[in-house]
Amino acid sequence: MINYRNNGWCIGLLLSMIMAGSCNKKEAALKPSNKDENYLVVADNPSDPMEHAVYELYKATGIPVFYNDTIARRQVGDSAGIPRYFYITLMVNYSPSTGESNSVRYTFLPKERRLKSMLDLLENELLTVLPPLPSVFLTDSLYTPARDIPIIRDAHTGFNTVAIRSVDPDTMSADAKSQYVLSVITRVAFLKLQMLKSDLLETDFYSISEQMSPYLDPFSRQLSEISDGSQTFEDFGFITTVKRQNKIYSPDKTTDVTSYLQAVFSNTTDAFNAMYANYPAVLKKFAVIRSMLTDLKFKLPG
Repeated sequence: MINYRNNGWCIGLLLSMIMAGSCNKKEAALKPSNKDENYLVVADNPSDPMEHAVYELYKATGIPVFYNDTIARRQVGDSAGIPRYFYITLMVNYSPSTGESNSVRYTFLPKERRLKSMLDLLENELLTVLPPLPSVFLTDSLYTPARDIPIIRDAHTGFNTVAIRSVDPDTMSADAKSQYVLSVITRVAFLKLQMLKSDLLETDFYSISEQMSPYLDPFSRQLSEISDGSQTFEDFGFITTVKRQNKIYSPDKTTDVTSYLQAVFSNTTDAFNAMYANYPAVLKKFAVIRSMLTDLKFKLPG
């Protein structure tokens, strides 16, 4: 999909066509190309170590990595000697189901902070789990605007790219690096499920907990509200809880599915089943999420 960076492009095109037909001065005609060209590629630059490393990753995985959201431009003509271009950009905030949005914002990663170690982490620990991606856009900051403090995001799934907040792996502890990798993978998976499996989440996943509490929505509830006194949160299919004002609640739906995504990416089926052998609802929800992720071509442990 082509994104026109200059909002006045179409107006300029129309005016230039009118002028060309109403005056004697000859101008070069605009010549839009109908060629279906793939811009999600990278070229090698052996004289630049980082550009060469990006190319080597592309050659090994087929996935291009970009540091700018504008990836190409094409001249479509000129008017009175002034070139006219359209710009091809990464559609970070576009979804076929919801259209254009401003759900996330980002800043570009400066050249001096583009690290080979981040590319290695991407290739060896992220792309080995994530499904095939059209491209990766490595950013400096990545966040969702909020009223008080922006919400930092480690990843965001767009139309023709996945934006990932870049880090310096060499400065991170093993635990911090593992948490970052899990956060990126979980975020991409959550957004993929929201875009492609939202109906199934309701009917096949959340419904398991709802069936355990037929008279009251079990999400964001204290245990005493949904239990007869003998049940635990796990009996209702919850593997995480939320603390608010010194009270413990079941998770909301977003927190619920996120907890299962983290569990699926961190455990084999056998290991998870052994931990929750006495909780059938938990095992059902784990199996449902695992099946959905497998269908979306994520690579899972065990």
